[in-house]
Amino acid sequence: MKSSGRVRVALIGCGRIARVHRSYLEKIADAELVGVFDVDQGSRESFVAGSTLPAFASLAELIESARPDVAHVLTPPTTHAAVAKQLLAAGVNALVEKPLAMSAAEADEVVAAARQAGAWVSVDHNRFFDPVVQRAAAAVESGRLGDV
Repeated sequence: MKSSGRVRVALIGCGRIARVHRSYLEKIADAELVGVFDVDQGSRESFVAGSTLPAFASLAELIESARPDVAHVLTPPTTHAAVAKQLLAAGVNALVEKPLAMSAAEADEVVAAARQAGAWVSVDHNRFFDPVVQRAAAAVESGRLGDV
């Protein structure tokens, strides 16, 4: 972290959900959005249009130049594990949109990468506390829906 105490955040993937993440981050005084990366140049350029937010042409360049403390992995699900492992190997904490990985073995690799790097990885279950989801979870847990 910078001496100012602000958390340096990067967004990996500039699709629709990235705009949601950006809107929340802009409301957090202790968060500083330091850069974005997307493999698609048009998506990158569209996302940063009208701002001074830097867009990077590679993940390695973002890691080296923007030096984020944490990155939100907002790419297609099949890429989540590989992107997270690259971030973690560089010592960057990762918040990964669901799913974390496409298999249990791949998820285990991500967790191992986090442990090896001494970094954090978490899955963004953004609807977990939604009242509808909570009621559904309670119904499953109570057995009211049978064997789920």
